Amino acid sequence: MNSALPLKRILSWAALAAGAYGAVVFFYLAVLKLRYPYMVNLGEPALSQAVRLVSQGHLPYRDLHSPPFTLVPYGPVFLCLAAALKFVWASPFTGGRVVTAAATLGSAALIFVLSEKNGASKKVSALAALFFLSMPYVCRWGVLVNVDMTGVFLDLAAFYCWTLYADGNFSKPSFWIAGMALSVAAFFTKTSMLAAPAAFFWYLAVRKEFKKAFLLFFFEASAAALILAALNAATHGGYFFHTVFEISKRRFFPEFIFRFWKGALDESPVMAAAALAGIVLSLRGGKKVFTGLYAFFALLLTFSLGKQGSDTNYFLPICAASAVSLGMILGFCDSAGGKKTGAVLAGSALYALLFSQLFLWVRPHFDLQASRRSYEKSREFLDHVSILVQKTHGDILSEDMSLLVANGKEIFYEPFPMGQMSYSGVWNSKPILEALEAQRFPMAILTFYAPLLKRNRTFTPEFMEAFNRRYRYVGRAEPPDEAKELTNTLYFYAPRRSA
Repeated sequence: MNSALPLKRILSWAALAAGAYGAVVFFYLAVLKLRYPYMVNLGEPALSQAVRLVSQGHLPYRDLHSPPFTLVPYGPVFLCLAAALKFVWASPFTGGRVVTAAATLGSAALIFVLSEKNGASKKVSALAALFFLSMPYVCRWGVLVNVDMTGVFLDLAAFYCWTLYADGNFSKPSFWIAGMALSVAAFFTKTSMLAAPAAFFWYLAVRKEFKKAFLLFFFEASAAALILAALNAATHGGYFFHTVFEISKRRFFPEFIFRFWKGALDESPVMAAAALAGIVLSLRGGKKVFTGLYAFFALLLTFSLGKQGSDTNYFLPICAASAVSLGMILGFCDSAGGKKTGAVLAGSALYALLFSQLFLWVRPHFDLQASRRSYEKSREFLDHVSILVQKTHGDILSEDMSLLVANGKEIFYEPFPMGQMSYSGVWNSKPILEALEAQRFPMAILTFYAPLLKRNRTFTPEFMEAFNRRYRYVGRAEPPDEAKELTNTLYFYAPRRSA
């Protein structure tokens, strides 16, 4: 018996244990988020309002000449899924968070199945799935009112269907058709979910199956164009404006890409390494080519991070692809070298590296009760502020828009995207400036002391000039220290005419 084998087994079980704890962290935080009635992420309130509109039979892609001034830059798939669950829970955020959580768990299940198909054992496949659930980006975005994880799941499901087709099931067009349907659904969840169709197109091209590659492109593009045209007609051009035109006009900052990737390499180097190793391993040919292409295009799509408003949710496709690649790599290492000492030592080093990465990810969450206290204290704080919101009649201008949505009020103005559209000239900010001049809002809630603001990416100088002229500071609410991870200090303003 090779004396290095016990070490490899110990390290593999240690990595599996760390991944299992990462899954425990994910589930624990998921329960906290599902029970929390306010926003965890800035984009949740506006998207929840869009879900409410869909549940009432209205498409939210409306013109922005009159309130509510909110942007919906995503397709209707997530909105419809969340709207179907809206009636089950009282909180406007819960339905969307349940959809996202289900998509996250579904993605982990697909990673397990795909790893097995790439030759990994059940133990290694489970490790790949747990690796995915333990990732900081998945932990952060995996249970939010956010479209990305649903898009990742649908794109990954399309990849799985096409993997079945590529495995030799050429006589079963159902896999091909299912893959196309899922891929189109992913596109109409978020337009950047293109890794699977791009990978399958090039996989067919590499195999010199040019007719099939052309048919894939033709049917996918035709279906997307027809659906987009129908949605655009139904919304009188609003769908195109919200999901295509506005995004195309956003400012692009290349330095954002480097900043986000620096953070990713500092926090999750094994994620990036797994994706790159999967791409390299795919050069050996065979079925691994498709997995490598999927990882390559998921990696390529992260370079859209330069758009104004981008965040780490753009890493979610590469998170899924790297987990699939990891399963393939570990399966290859376990089978290629057998029990040779060199291969066993290399496998041991790989498991040790994986354990180190998983340990670093879960270490900040050793005190799960601290997270619970943070959510509880934040809820208590915002519950008190909500009393003031409920007593105020009329529209409220609030930077924390969850205070409006959670209390049954409509978002009149969504600051960040509308501010960006004002900067880029896509939207004429005259309506909001007129509302400020008319002192339409009986109360405004911001996260800063307005008279001292010099420069801001969210509010234009014209907005702040009108706001400071027509509104006065009346006080602030400071959250307890334990709540500051979730909640900002809130500054309250009233119209000057009420003085």
